[in-house]
Amino acid sequence: MTQKEIKLKDHQIQTLLVDEIKKDPTNPNVMTLEQTNGLEKSMIQFGRLKYIVVDQDNVLIDGEHRLEIEKAIGTKEVQVIKVQIKDEIDRKIIRETLNQLHGEYDKQKQSNELATIFENKRLDELAELLAKPKEDLEKLITRYNPEIKFVKEEDESKLPSLFDQPAFVKRGGS
Repeated sequence: MTQKEIKLKDHQIQTLLVDEIKKDPTNPNVMTLEQTNGLEKSMIQFGRLKYIVVDQDNVLIDGEHRLEIEKAIGTKEVQVIKVQIKDEIDRKIIRETLNQLHGEYDKQKQSNELATIFENKRLDELAELLAKPKEDLEKLITRYNPEIKFVKEEDESKLPSLFDQPAFVKRGGS
């Protein structure tokens, strides 16, 4: 059986002023403040890894949170992918597929990846970027890598004071 050749469409990449891009008030994708802070830190640390996507009228399809961060840090222009759509439903379908269509994580592989990040002393950094409690990441690591143990930092108020302990002082030459 021969496979017919499929030509995927490439879209135009343009530079737009951030103020030219219009939000779509129907966008259902929301982020918590912690997630937004994590995204901002990620963008500052790693740079722009995804284009903002707009339609022919400069209405946002994908990248609203990234655009807000760009505005907050003082960016004046951004590169965008401009897509020609036939109607509002196209915009919604594209947004839904970009926001929701991705693979499922293999928990064992994810645990191994997190373990490697932990072994390189960067689990705190990842937890902050993901806006997730570090303990949640630790639980996933130990679930599939039980040989890895995490030591909880003791609450100093629960530790006995040195002054509460009997003093043992060796005196003299014996």
